[in-house]
Amino acid sequence: MKLTNEQQEFIKKNLRDNLRYRETYEELYDHILTAFDHTPDGLSFENAVNKIINDDFGGFNGLAMIEDRYQRTASSEIKRLYLMYLTKCLKLPLISFLVISVAAVYYMVCQPWFGYSILYTCILLINLIPVTLFYIRPIRTGYIWGRIKGSVKNRGFLWLRYIPIAILLGVFGIIPWIFLEDSNPSHWFKNAPPAIITVILIAFMIHTVASYRVYRHDFKVSLPKK
Repeated sequence: MKLTNEQQEFIKKNLRDNLRYRETYEELYDHILTAFDHTPDGLSFENAVNKIINDDFGGFNGLAMIEDRYQRTASSEIKRLYLMYLTKCLKLPLISFLVISVAAVYYMVCQPWFGYSILYTCILLINLIPVTLFYIRPIRTGYIWGRIKGSVKNRGFLWLRYIPIAILLGVFGIIPWIFLEDSNPSHWFKNAPPAIITVILIAFMIHTVASYRVYRHDFKVSLPKK
């Protein structure tokens, strides 16, 4: 069954009104167009659309359930990739760069000019990379400004932006309370061994490397269809 431009626009509007994510919108739209080749003769256009949605997806309630499952799967995949890239930092060939980085950071931390303000600045600069990637992603892939629907992966990338950093900052803030009587960060820094400062900086660096690789993977697979 050859659809007119008006009929295609009807399907698009119907899906836009009932779907939340662009990925599901694109996949289901393509599926419905293909399904029209197998619809029985004699059905009106609107009845044929409803039959496809009801038979193949369980109606619009079924579409909502499909999107919920898709969203959970997409978020789990982002977490899986992040943990995989974290692990790869501890394996060849990246572990050789990690060893060199540890030595370089430790040497820097031991210098008399390295103070608490420099540590804080280093952490901000290191974290600036994943924060920038978080905002570049929707611009690069087109999920922005309401021109098209948001990505099913958005919740997973929110997790990637906030949760690992919250854990690192939480550990960084909790250490003084656990090990020292004086919890003032600047006082803690003056008394902390260089090895602890090095571990903190390296942890943020590993997080940034893993985050970058997750974003790079997503950039390759999430470019919008023309």
